[in-house]
Amino acid sequence: MIASERYRVKCRHTGWLCLLLALIALPGYAVDPGEPKSPEAVLARAEATFRDLQDYECVVESEARKGKRHEFCVQRLWFKKPLQMRLRVLRGDHRGSEVALDANRKVRGHAGGILKPLVLGVRFNDSRLKSLRGHHFSELNWGAFYTTYRQHAALPQARAVLSRRTSSDAPYEIVLTYTRDGHATREYYRFDPRLWVLLEHDMYEDEVHVDHTRFSEIRLNPGLKDSWFRL
Repeated sequence: MIASERYRVKCRHTGWLCLLLALIALPGYAVDPGEPKSPEAVLARAEATFRDLQDYECVVESEARKGKRHEFCVQRLWFKKPLQMRLRVLRGDHRGSEVALDANRKVRGHAGGILKPLVLGVRFNDSRLKSLRGHHFSELNWGAFYTTYRQHAALPQARAVLSRRTSSDAPYEIVLTYTRDGHATREYYRFDPRLWVLLEHDMYEDEVHVDHTRFSEIRLNPGLKDSWFRL
């Protein structure tokens, strides 16, 4: 009697196990053991990708607000480790101008239009190299964004949440909230699910959209030469 009951229990358990395995094998029930389940896991994978990169090229769309002032710009960006950068303005104020930071931390740039042939050296901390909100142009690289995220996430009572994805193609989105300088701040970090690089960043202060950055036309490891960063 006892042995018979044990057999029936075993069959029931085996049946549920077979059903579970069958469901996992069906489309839509696939389980990816590497699927990140937390903000930390997403950021860690993006940081690992960045560590393995040597250089990259992309288009950066940026928009900023400070009080009544507004700034919009589209630029092509080239980056090479450890910190060589070149930016060319495609749309917005100063269209056609370029600035480059070489391996010796020397910055040179030129305006657009008829002044393009005139290339000048610029101090690294020159205010003209900063955005409306005070961000230096060298901070447009992905590594700087990840460092900033960790700094803000370490603030008292900061909270990070991984948004629910609606499809396998949807980016991973981290929502980070905290209070800084008396402002209720909310940041969105969105990551490409295949390349594992930052696609978009948005910041709100007291529900006002103050900062936006979007990366597109991304090329990883194109093999940029040091000479490209010397104007």
